[in-house]
Amino acid sequence: MNDAGQKPSLEIELRLRDLPAEVKRSRELARQENERLELAARPRMEAQLHACKMALEQLKDWHRRVADTTDLQLTGYSRIGNLAPHWTLARPARRTDRSG
Repeated sequence: MNDAGQKPSLEIELRLRDLPAEVKRSRELARQENERLELAARPRMEAQLHACKMALEQLKDWHRRVADTTDLQLTGYSRIGNLAPHWTLARPARRTDRSG
């Protein structure tokens, strides 16, 4: 609402305008800086992505080996099924050596 208590009109005509020269200049400087940084950062980003892909391939190989050489069901259930809760509740072994 405006000062007179009336709702603003939704029929306002929009007009295009040019950006101020300072904004254009600032954006161009930022673009140039990004371009310069890209040259330095691109090889590092690609190396990091390559390392991640290599790690993923290793994990997939290990998963495949487990699936091919064990009787585990990879859908989340295993041959020991309901024993998992017992593992999480088991107490750690007590130390018998009191000297430490």
